[in-house]
Amino acid sequence: MVEKRIVDRMLELGLGIAAYGEEKVSDFMKEVTAKGEAKREDVEKMKKEFKKKGEFFRKEFARRVNKEVEGALKKMNLATAKEVAALKKRIDNLESRSGKT
Repeated sequence: MVEKRIVDRMLELGLGIAAYGEEKVSDFMKEVTAKGEAKREDVEKMKKEFKKKGEFFRKEFARRVNKEVEGALKKMNLATAKEVAALKKRIDNLESRSGKT
């Protein structure tokens, strides 16, 4: 069974890797700017592009994890919250008809 704890840790790992990469790129860009190897404007443009791509990959990673979790849960044939609520309503109706509460 896939536990929420495992999914949360997978997401944290993916986001941690992305944050680490973003920090390293930022450090690199500061270094090349300081050394005069790149213009500040070019570096700022690259940083914006990197952040944009990073956000896309974070969203894509989360989407893929959710898809895998949903698939695993579906294979486990568990009732959804909506299905449980419908069953509870049916039970309540049956109990009220029979005089039980």
